[in-house]
Amino acid sequence: MGFIIFIICIFVIFLIFKNFIKNKVNLKSAREDLAHIDVNSGNARPPSWIQNQHKVQEFYAILSALCNSRGIPKSLLDTFLNDKNTAKILLRYAGALETRGASFSDQAIAVADKIQNMCRLT
Repeated sequence: MGFIIFIICIFVIFLIFKNFIKNKVNLKSAREDLAHIDVNSGNARPPSWIQNQHKVQEFYAILSALCNSRGIPKSLLDTFLNDKNTAKILLRYAGALETRGASFSDQAIAVADKIQNMCRLT
């Protein structure tokens, strides 16, 4: 009898966890979609940490590591970041994500995803 209750509890916990993960993924996707809309409509602003040189360096270090792990050559990443228009778009995308509640690391991950998509288009 105790074993059956244990199995039922595990099953309920699994369902709750599965629903939690699904909602988290949907929220991330919605944030990114809305951030794209903000950037494309010109309503996005740079992230709040843009004036903090230490945070900017940390962001670029995380971004570089993420892009490297995805097989994006550093030279290509540097090309994107050295182009003023592209860098402005990427930073405004990070700012739009921040406005929508994304954490600092979530911003870096989403920007790395965007760069990866840009690489597919080039």
